[in-house]
Amino acid sequence: MAQTAPTNYFSISLNNLRTQDSDYLYLMLTADTTQTYSGDLTPGECMSWTDFATKYPTLSFNTEYIAAGRLYIGYGAFPAAPVPNGTQYFGWIEFTRLTTDTCVWINMTNVDMVGLPLAIAGTNAGEASQWSLGYNTPVTSLISAIKEQALTGSDPSLAEITCVTEKQGYSPTKIVAPDICPESYSSYDTYIASLRAASAQLVITTDAPSGASAKIFTGSFVPVPGDIDPNNEPVTDIAISLTSGENDTFQIETGQLTSNICYQCDGGTLIYNGITVPQNQTTLPLTADEVYANSTFRNIMIGINEGYFSATEVNYSANYPYLVPFASKEGSVYAEVVHSNSNSYGFPYADSNLKVLISSSLTAPITLTIMTDDAGYGYTAQPENGGNQPQSGQYQFGIGAGSQALGSIQIGNCTYLPTDQGAYGGFLPTLNEWTQMYFTGPNQYIWFKTTGNGFITGGDCFDCGGTPYTGTIAFTNDVLEFPANLSWNPAKQSPTKPQD
Repeated sequence: MAQTAPTNYFSISLNNLRTQDSDYLYLMLTADTTQTYSGDLTPGECMSWTDFATKYPTLSFNTEYIAAGRLYIGYGAFPAAPVPNGTQYFGWIEFTRLTTDTCVWINMTNVDMVGLPLAIAGTNAGEASQWSLGYNTPVTSLISAIKEQALTGSDPSLAEITCVTEKQGYSPTKIVAPDICPESYSSYDTYIASLRAASAQLVITTDAPSGASAKIFTGSFVPVPGDIDPNNEPVTDIAISLTSGENDTFQIETGQLTSNICYQCDGGTLIYNGITVPQNQTTLPLTADEVYANSTFRNIMIGINEGYFSATEVNYSANYPYLVPFASKEGSVYAEVVHSNSNSYGFPYADSNLKVLISSSLTAPITLTIMTDDAGYGYTAQPENGGNQPQSGQYQFGIGAGSQALGSIQIGNCTYLPTDQGAYGGFLPTLNEWTQMYFTGPNQYIWFKTTGNGFITGGDCFDCGGTPYTGTIAFTNDVLEFPANLSWNPAKQSPTKPQD
């Protein structure tokens, strides 16, 4: 009986808002059983809500370790893990805690479909603050928005499924996502063709493998070639070609950059250092080259699905946190609608920069709420001080301790918070145009850009230790350095934007 979690176990409590439908609800846990698993629920065992409430009167269960865990909630018994394009009405959450983890990694997902809505909440790992993921609109409204805005492909009907339940008169609709039904959604062909025609420039920063550094790949989308080159030699139809500073090469062929592959973020091959490999290599442990190849491909897929890539500007993957997702209207409309109305994934790599993957405390309970179709619940807007900022890049900045009066610092969609000592630091987006660095404390800003060696304007707007600062604030080796004990000079106003 799951009353109190044993030491080192975490607890998930269920809050059922569909109390009138309890007799129709079932749940099932699945997990990667090749990995360590320890917990109350047996993976693969379907249980009615009534049986669950009898066996677990606190409506909670305990787990110590679990890999690739999913908890499904739905109408009718689960003979096996349900499929998104079937007629069963259900939803699920995902969570993992490996033996090396000091937290629970947990998220909501609409990557494959929008169906029975669930919300989750808990306590952030290492903090006392609470987190909550949910929907800010009823799922019926979300489904209507997807039907109106996103189902614009050649066969929209494939994605719209009328579900079958044992409850008389209840046949809810669910929507299957573009990774499963790409025919129901807009093609990426025109977007990719425009990027290729313009030879759109890419600067893609990889992940850093264990014991090694990240790499930066530069290059471009490649225009569609003719049948032969000027020397009458056959040409390979490469859609993207990149080279790292260490002379590693990364290429994607035209046939491996289809709409289907972009929606799935998988399913094809790429060419890394002349060798054709899967777009996502999964055999663990990954080699350094596999980490470089996988993360380069991932960052390209994020750029396409969130519509970040411009035909006229240099496209820096390290700048994604600075940019507003889906602002160009070129990415996944399905993912955009999901992101606008929920804290859930809308495409496979949304966890990389849309803040929907949570590290939850082991010692505080996690609550899963089974929502109704007609109300939003549990949604948390991205907070103003959410800390969304580049995790890598060429340029950095630092402000010395005792400068907390500046408040949070905002650059585009990025926010930088002071440490307990009142210091700031982090990676800056790469910006070739004058851009505001806004200080929320005094409600003032300066301008900066990273072109050349980097420049700022408004360096004389600060006090240092209570007196006007007369020193130099400038980039040194790509780092923008500010002194300690910095505050805004109350006699100064924000400078005007430079014209050059």
